[in-house]
Amino acid sequence: DGPSAVGASLRSYGNNSVSNSVATNNGHYGIEVLGGFNIGLNNNRIDGHEMGIMINGPARQISVTGNTLRNSARHGVALVNGVSDATVTGNVVEESSTGIYLRDSSGQVTGNTVQSAGSHGVSLVGEVGGSDVSFNILAGGGPSALDTMRAEGNVATSTNNADGWHDTSPWYYSLRKLLQPMTALWVAIAGLLAISAVRNRRIGRGVMGHPYAHQTIGEARRDVPKVESAVPSEWRQEVMAQ
Repeated sequence: DGPSAVGASLRSYGNNSVSNSVATNNGHYGIEVLGGFNIGLNNNRIDGHEMGIMINGPARQISVTGNTLRNSARHGVALVNGVSDATVTGNVVEESSTGIYLRDSSGQVTGNTVQSAGSHGVSLVGEVGGSDVSFNILAGGGPSALDTMRAEGNVATSTNNADGWHDTSPWYYSLRKLLQPMTALWVAIAGLLAISAVRNRRIGRGVMGHPYAHQTIGEARRDVPKVESAVPSEWRQEVMAQ
């Protein structure tokens, strides 16, 4: 409710930018943003950190554009704890564990190039609804190029190129990704159709005939019992004689 322990105001500031700078081999982050609004991080070169660019919210209207980030031990670009209305585009991230990481934040992650990632190209965790991850090139090796298994909310993911990604996840992890509700539904329907087809073949002893052949007109006529006439025989003889 008031100043921090060191006397700094808790008011959120903004309209700042860090552009055309070089940060090399810092002990923690290359560039860190704590809160604020309308912050631009553009065309910087960042090399050799735990994380290249860290945006720690709550923060809004953050632009991370055209940066080159190399050798990040964890994340090349990270947006966490309530960052909203962010734009991460046109960045090149090389040799990081995860190229771009969003946790409980939302933004447009488009047109980035991730190379030689060791875990994920782009990872979304927690409440990330409204985010768009599209038109990125993701190369490297690890459990997945685009990690959305832990994401909540609607996320648009389209036209990402992961041809250069080597999936190292174990078989049960891949099976878990395939066992989505709709996939399980279609597998169940296909299984029922297969069982029904096999059962019908066994009943028909391998001969597939008309399903209502036993109800044809000819057979129905043969099944009708013969009804004796109720007219006395002497009457019939008289009529025939006439």
